[in-house]
Amino acid sequence: MRHSLRKNKTSRYSKLKKIVHNSKKIKCVTRFGKNIGNLEDVPAYSNCNNSFESNLNNFISYKNKNVFSGMQWQCVEYARRYLINKLGVTFSSVDGAEDVFDLKTVESIQNGKKYKFKKYKNKLNCKRKNNMPKVNDVIIWARNKDDTPYGHIAVILKIEGDQLFIGEQNWSNDAWTSSSSPPYSYSRILTFKTYNNKCLIIDGNYKILGWKRAMVENVEE
Repeated sequence: MRHSLRKNKTSRYSKLKKIVHNSKKIKCVTRFGKNIGNLEDVPAYSNCNNSFESNLNNFISYKNKNVFSGMQWQCVEYARRYLINKLGVTFSSVDGAEDVFDLKTVESIQNGKKYKFKKYKNKLNCKRKNNMPKVNDVIIWARNKDDTPYGHIAVILKIEGDQLFIGEQNWSNDAWTSSSSPPYSYSRILTFKTYNNKCLIIDGNYKILGWKRAMVENVEE
């Protein structure tokens, strides 16, 4: 659920080997780095447990460029890697997942062009159709000192009626849910409600700030 800052990569592989070797000692939910779900060719990986911090940076190849995606395997890393792979944009480093909600722009990997990173607050006015959540939007949770001290972020992978199928890392760190065999295609289902012309995404007792949309040229506003 935490951010990731860029650091020297020289010892990342030896650190990773040590982390994987010690996964049982650390009391991981699932082995660190285990593939726990996959949709649209953007896999999610186990972070061991939701309080663990690997301090290992992850880089991915995108159109012959080596691109920073975040700290392995935090929730912010998955969201950033998803946007890189699906929309070709990235967002800047943050102190915690909640802080993504206040970012103004995303940036093209190819040419550095900036696009609006539009904010939709939970309980906003739903009269406009474009205010409704869409696939590829990211959902932002508020900081919670007990469970989500940095906040949380997930991606909307599919929408069916009032159900939002989301993808995420470092929530339960267990295998994603699906009626089919692995790789599992979504992490959880959140409920989307409208009342008195207000839009609301519900996740039990966890506070959702709202959702963000990268307003790139191939995404309708």
